[in-house]
Amino acid sequence: MAHNSILVVDDNPSKRREIVQTLDSLALGESIKVQTAQSQSEALQMMAGESFKLLILDMNIPLREGENAEPDGGIQVLNIIQRGQHKVPEHVIGLTGSVENPV
Repeated sequence: MAHNSILVVDDNPSKRREIVQTLDSLALGESIKVQTAQSQSEALQMMAGESFKLLILDMNIPLREGENAEPDGGIQVLNIIQRGQHKVPEHVIGLTGSVENPV
């Protein structure tokens, strides 16, 4: 169900918490379902089974949990989605912590 489902993908636990808290505070009484993933593989597994209205994606995420972040990890996720291998979110927001490589 994509009605109010949001997937937040970031390998930094404190950033994930901050984004989820911000989304919760902005919900204004509406029911939203926020799920989180910390790697490409975890995010893609979740998107294979569920539709999301919004994908908030760290563009520098690792392939698997515990691995180093890849500078194009988020782009890899978007490419896989574009090839039709997973359900396409209605909206995507790409995030990066690097001023040198803005999205």
